Amino acid sequence: MMILFVISILLSVFYFGFIFFIYLGLKKLSGMTIHESESRSYPSVTLLIPFRNEEVNLVRAINCVNNLVYPQDKLEVFFINDNSTDNSLEIFNNAHKKSFINLLNLDENESSKARKKRAILYGIENSRNEIIITTDADCFFIDKWILETIHYFDDQTALVAGPVDLVVNDSWFGGFQRIEFAGLNLAAAGLISIGKPIICSAANLAYKRSVFEEVGGFGDTIKYSSGDDDFLLQKIASLRKYKIRFSYSLENKVYTEGKDTINGFVNQRARWASKGFGYEKISTVLLLVLIFLFYLFIPFQLIMIVFGNSIFMVALIFAIALKIYSEFLVMKKGLTDLYDKSLLKFFLLAEFLQIPYIILSPLIGIFGKFSWKGRSLKK
Repeated sequence: MMILFVISILLSVFYFGFIFFIYLGLKKLSGMTIHESESRSYPSVTLLIPFRNEEVNLVRAINCVNNLVYPQDKLEVFFINDNSTDNSLEIFNNAHKKSFINLLNLDENESSKARKKRAILYGIENSRNEIIITTDADCFFIDKWILETIHYFDDQTALVAGPVDLVVNDSWFGGFQRIEFAGLNLAAAGLISIGKPIICSAANLAYKRSVFEEVGGFGDTIKYSSGDDDFLLQKIASLRKYKIRFSYSLENKVYTEGKDTINGFVNQRARWASKGFGYEKISTVLLLVLIFLFYLFIPFQLIMIVFGNSIFMVALIFAIALKIYSEFLVMKKGLTDLYDKSLLKFFLLAEFLQIPYIILSPLIGIFGKFSWKGRSLKK
């Protein structure tokens, strides 16, 4: 039992250090200004927006693109239809669209695996520009979004990740989703800032086509249903010769809607978690395993206490205290800079709801099934 107690303490110390480094990364980002490397040029850009069964959101997405503030002769946009079975295609064809907006239809004979990656690949194959930007059809953004993103590129920068925010209803579940999602984005930002990029969001992602081709595109990771963002980020980082940046800016946020049900939330997180063991670097997989073990040991410590092993009360208090303190530092900093500080009222709720979902989501994602846009998938 003493060995398990020591492991519990070591896992807590590790987790505290990991979260504290994210906090330091956010402090570094908030001290930087875009004007230090701001580009005044307008490079040619291709925006890719895959969609499947988005009849509810498609008009909004098209209107956002129509309103973009960017030289029209330097912009091409591809909406990529992944065999929608609703009225999405008809809605797209009937919508008012500017001349730079185009439609691509993904071949229905393509593999059912990694449909979004295949849609992006198809878009890149048909594009003519060096800068590729991706988002989702259920997202929306301000008119200067692309303009703000481009400012982060220079000759050495290969990839720019950006923040994503949730639009949720006014409920405890909505607040939990938004603060939890903000936490993922802030973790991405902090890790990129300290030169240890692991995660990002394809809903707000830009990269150079030449570097995408240099790393072999999605390569073997095409077999995973998720990961068109993280896998590419890590492949580029592994080259160690390009800069990766995070656009730590309110003006560069992309917005999407939260889930209506707990089942939808867990299903989404399971899909995201399914790619974890596809990460190429052993150190990254080990990091994720240690984080998982930290969370797994919390209910384990509770069980030990119930069975009379009172020493684990010390380990449990130590783990919870370090978790709350370190994550509060990150959330207070990040919510103030990039989101909404009032979300801190959901902080303690999120701290405890996070534990079961972080334990269950990877297990479902790796060993179970999940659905996406009417398709039943495995990792």
